[in-house]
Amino acid sequence: MAQILVMDPDTCLRNLLQEVLAEEGYTVIEAHNGYEGLRRAQPAEGMPDILYFVTLGPERGFTAG
Repeated sequence: MAQILVMDPDTCLRNLLQEVLAEEGYTVIEAHNGYEGLRRAQPAEGMPDILYFVTLGPERGFTAG
């Protein structure tokens, strides 16, 4: 099954997504922000197939663009 990297500063939302996705058979990698997510998504551990993230600005660690 696919591996999903969930990057969100909201701990409750990350926990909920992890629980729901794991029940569906997905492997979930959780990260508080983009920096942590990039650190956890290393080729040695297998790159995620899907990314879920919230773009909140550079102070949160990740911006699109």
